Amino acid sequence: MQNPDIQPALIERLRAECGDTFPVIEDAWNAPPAERLYETTPAAYVFLYHEGPAGGSEPETTCPRQRVTMVYAVHLVVPSETFREDAHRIREALFGWCPTEQHEPMATRGGERLNGAIGGLYVEYRQLWSVDTWLRNNNPNA
Repeated sequence: MQNPDIQPALIERLRAECGDTFPVIEDAWNAPPAERLYETTPAAYVFLYHEGPAGGSEPETTCPRQRVTMVYAVHLVVPSETFREDAHRIREALFGWCPTEQHEPMATRGGERLNGAIGGLYVEYRQLWSVDTWLRNNNPNA
């Protein structure tokens, strides 16, 4: 079965397109603990947020495959004064990007501010991005 996860490619895309703006673009598992999150900014941490059937698709029994949607989160930690520009750089890098021949182009699912307070030195913001693909079982014994 092919792996529909594109997280490594997504991180590489962000590094290539936004590396001059974001000194840190990492898998979220590599993020520092919360008390040290603001030490290196701007930063973007990427993780698989959700996966599931695309549009309620059901698996086909004659040729085992199913359309799936993979949703990724890009968790931004940026200075307040550059938040709008930083968030826009991520949008420019990902919107419409097609990671592989097996994936549809990336689409935005919106975003939300996470640290709640208005004002402050830093903004934590989570952008959600989705991509549709097919989950196929290539096992001849299936």
